[in-house]
Amino acid sequence: MVCLSLALIHAKEATLRFLGKNYLSARQVCDRIGVSLRTLNRYALAEGFPKPLKFEQRRFWLEDDIAAWEGRTIARAMGQAGAADDAKAA
Repeated sequence: MVCLSLALIHAKEATLRFLGKNYLSARQVCDRIGVSLRTLNRYALAEGFPKPLKFEQRRFWLEDDIAAWEGRTIARAMGQAGAADDAKAA
């Protein structure tokens, strides 16, 4: 059984590091992607958003998963913007 440092988990700005990976708290994810906790909860239920690790009734997201989701979201938005620009030009 692996024990996590509760001091690290409860520190406000600390990133949880576990098995060589960085995990972000719900508040850190909100700050990173610019949404409220309520919106993050909706995103967490949506298809395509990374699933969190649950520990002691708190949720943590793998930082790499959030970065990948951001990349997909930006690419999708850029693709839609490009399609709209092409339609205007035609």
